[in-house]
Amino acid sequence: MEMFDNAAVVAILALACLLVAYFTYGRFIAGRIYRLDPSSRTPAHAFRDGIDYVPTRVPVLFGHHFASIAGLGPILGPALAVIWGWVPAVLWVVLGCIFIGAVHDMGALIVSLRLQGRTIGDVCQVLMGRRARLLALLIIFFLLALAMGAFVNVISGLFVDFNPDAIIPSLGLMLVAMAVGLSVYRWGVRLGPATVAGLVVFALLIVAGVKWPLVTYRWFASDAARQAMAVAREPGEAGTSALPKPYGAVAVEEYFQARGRKEVAEDIHRAASKTKSRWFYALLAYAFVASVLPVWLLLQPRDYINSFQLYFALAALSVGLLIAGATGASASRIDAPAFQFDVPLRPPEPGETVGDVPSAPSWLPLLFVTIACGAVSGFHSLVSSGTTVRQLNRETDALAIGYGGMLTEGVLAILVIVACVA
Repeated sequence: MEMFDNAAVVAILALACLLVAYFTYGRFIAGRIYRLDPSSRTPAHAFRDGIDYVPTRVPVLFGHHFASIAGLGPILGPALAVIWGWVPAVLWVVLGCIFIGAVHDMGALIVSLRLQGRTIGDVCQVLMGRRARLLALLIIFFLLALAMGAFVNVISGLFVDFNPDAIIPSLGLMLVAMAVGLSVYRWGVRLGPATVAGLVVFALLIVAGVKWPLVTYRWFASDAARQAMAVAREPGEAGTSALPKPYGAVAVEEYFQARGRKEVAEDIHRAASKTKSRWFYALLAYAFVASVLPVWLLLQPRDYINSFQLYFALAALSVGLLIAGATGASASRIDAPAFQFDVPLRPPEPGETVGDVPSAPSWLPLLFVTIACGAVSGFHSLVSSGTTVRQLNRETDALAIGYGGMLTEGVLAILVIVACVA
């Protein structure tokens, strides 16, 4: 049907399913299955200590929770999964999100809520015994250690090799978050003005980062390499810098390699390696400090402010899609196949047919693990039981935070899919 060749139509139908599910199935689960009671005392009130247990308003906690679960997963996974066709990807996101992922997230939140805000390990002990608790904690420890190592490695590489312009806004966001947290929780500033001020300062930090990238690997480079970079950054005859911003180490290495200055490129490479190791330890130290500070001082306001970037991205994608669809622009037409279960790994070489080319693995079961965040993710149970449950103001807020947060991640996944195939 030609109607389904329009990316805007597909997105609207998918998002309508998610919206209807929230007000029907989500409310049914919350009211009839979990029997959420707005008058019930949550752990945030029962154990309120101003550190981890802090009753929090829904908009702030939603932003904190959403920013914690919606990272690279709901973007990268759906973008990869469309190799098997956009229809299976869309169906898995919509159905998986409604009936599995969102139910799982809200369920993990409520189970922890009913057990005084205990984490997954302690919940396992209550329900299955001490050995189950030990096993769960060991699995969680090693998985989080691997994830932390991967994240720190990626971010250190991002700061040094590709985007030094991200350093100023990333570091500045910590100060902005602490200022917002102190303003709201200690100085009595209303949430609205504090949010606006925080977003304005954060936007200025992004502009500052783009204008003045913090090239940290220069601190470990030789004088000759720094001098060569300074000369290369001078405006050329056309009024533009020969070495364009943001001066990532990879681009700078390639720049000097292409001009035959191998010794400078090697010096930059050594300096970048040293710098990444320093960033590695600095980021681990930051993670430790963030974990022991009161949640209202850094983690909660940081994620709350950060979530507006995700909201902006969702809004921008939606508006662009609607405009393209309404005007009949070619960008709104889906060009990718609806189903493609035999995916060649490379184009056929001369003399080969498509059947001679090795194929990608089958969509079953890889589709369901390629799109994890965006449909269902066990990691979300750690977020729900580790931090979110201890900030839940009322039991009924679990519907918006747990079920609604996962559906919103599904919205992001759907928009990524249609952006990739149109």
